[in-house]
Amino acid sequence: MRFYFERYTEGLRSTQVKKVMPKRTLITIHKDLSIPKLLSLFEKHNVSDFPVVDDENELMGDVHIKDILPFAIDPENLSEHEVVGVLGTELHDIFGSTVEDIMKFHEESVSPETLVSDVALLMWKDEIRCVTILDHAKNGKEKLVGIISEKDIVNLLFNKLKDVKVK
Repeated sequence: MRFYFERYTEGLRSTQVKKVMPKRTLITIHKDLSIPKLLSLFEKHNVSDFPVVDDENELMGDVHIKDILPFAIDPENLSEHEVVGVLGTELHDIFGSTVEDIMKFHEESVSPETLVSDVALLMWKDEIRCVTILDHAKNGKEKLVGIISEKDIVNLLFNKLKDVKVK
């Protein structure tokens, strides 16, 4: 069955990410933004993630709606050992008060010319929720031009496969 669907997604997999990345306005947030203000931005813009920038407007990483989940955990039920073992962080870090306290720092980004299949593979192998798209400016600096999430790629696949008849 898998190979049956592959022929319908071949064109998508070989497409450059710049041709399919969401056309939404790219909203960045500052690392010092408070958690309550972050929550209001998630609600206002109906997105699952935001790129996070520092004081020089340089990309640091992203914050995802899932990064809010630890606030639903009662800290009394966790030992420092459990948190470090499961989350790889310290107990006070998961209950922070600013975006920087809960965000994920970016080590991976792609260029606009990267193929969708390469972005999907990167996300799948490294368990990354979203990938920033950086373009190299003429001055040698990288410029944030977009972000693509797992949901964006799944929606592209859905649109390709929704009318395929299974034999």
